Amino acid sequence: MNTWVLWNSPRIAVSLSLLTGIAGWFIPAIYDWSGSDQSRPSPVLWQGPLALACLVVLTCFALPWLPLTSWTNPDNQHARGRFGLGNMLVVTSGVALLLGIGARLPTASMILALVFTTGLVGRSWWVAPQLRVPIAALLGILYLPFAWILGYGELSNMMPEVLLLSLYLPGLFPAAVANYIVPNDIYPRHLLAAFLVCAEILFGLWLIHGGSRRTLAYFAFLSIACWLSALVLYALVRA
Repeated sequence: MNTWVLWNSPRIAVSLSLLTGIAGWFIPAIYDWSGSDQSRPSPVLWQGPLALACLVVLTCFALPWLPLTSWTNPDNQHARGRFGLGNMLVVTSGVALLLGIGARLPTASMILALVFTTGLVGRSWWVAPQLRVPIAALLGILYLPFAWILGYGELSNMMPEVLLLSLYLPGLFPAAVANYIVPNDIYPRHLLAAFLVCAEILFGLWLIHGGSRRTLAYFAFLSIACWLSALVLYALVRA
């Protein structure tokens, strides 16, 4: 059996991204099938992803023994982008700075976060061409679950808002969970969601540069969280 074909890590990442997009496209149909109404979504919508998350946890235990390929040749350090601990310290300092000014200058901090994250994504894309497939898969997992918007009947009326809110759409569900666990009155919810999206991208970049196994596990959990964010948006639109 050709294990390279069966367990090729870039192909798995892309496949996971595409599956997330397909699941996102069918969110309206899933919402109607579950029997949800405008005021109360069906518990099935949350029980299904929870069961899938449990399955992902079990799969993660098997990752060390799966014959997965690496993104790049492990001997080629330049291809890995040298995204090590020092870079993570710089990223952490930048995030702390953005959080510090976020309460006083929310719009400026959101723009800085976008520029900061886009710069690091662009750097990784340019310095490590071998990592472009997993980086593209990461961005696909973040935004493809919102594919249902393209088939929504009132898309023309929603487009300005969608373009404006696109930065933090994948962070809707994590922001809601974080605000439920630790309520805060410092950061607006949209700002918190934007910071979480940037954090998801930066953490994903760090894992991508570190290897394929942890990255695929992260992609699996991230796809569930982003799909739930798309579901939250659809529920808000239907309300």
